[in-house]
Amino acid sequence: MAKQLSSEEHNDGFGGGSQYIQWARLSTTGWTRRGAGHHNKEMGRYRHQVYAKATTPRWVTVFGLQWQVIESQRFEPASDLSGAMASAIERLAVDGWQIESEPRFGFAFIRRNGERRLLILTPKDPHDHAPQSFSPFK
Repeated sequence: MAKQLSSEEHNDGFGGGSQYIQWARLSTTGWTRRGAGHHNKEMGRYRHQVYAKATTPRWVTVFGLQWQVIESQRFEPASDLSGAMASAIERLAVDGWQIESEPRFGFAFIRRNGERRLLILTPKDPHDHAPQSFSPFK
């Protein structure tokens, strides 16, 4: 039978042992030590390339929080999407809108006088109301 490891047998790197729900020879059971994921070092990461040169049109759109289109601007393929988003942020700032975070992934929330909106760079025409996904019921 596998033996349960006590806190004295492990050091968690935070100045002492911790209670682990970990069994000898069953390292996938329960809590594990910090850094125990060393076997995933070769795992690749997906880098979202939202601002890369696109081969299809893109839209910089401001939505209300219930997905109503407030404003939208279309950009042709191969446009400077990072510059387009920066321009939109600057223009909105002149109108008193404050950005809540950097738009690293192509979107950010903006706010002014207690109102909140979503600024997003999207490949989908915001005025196209066609379903965005496959429906088996049609």
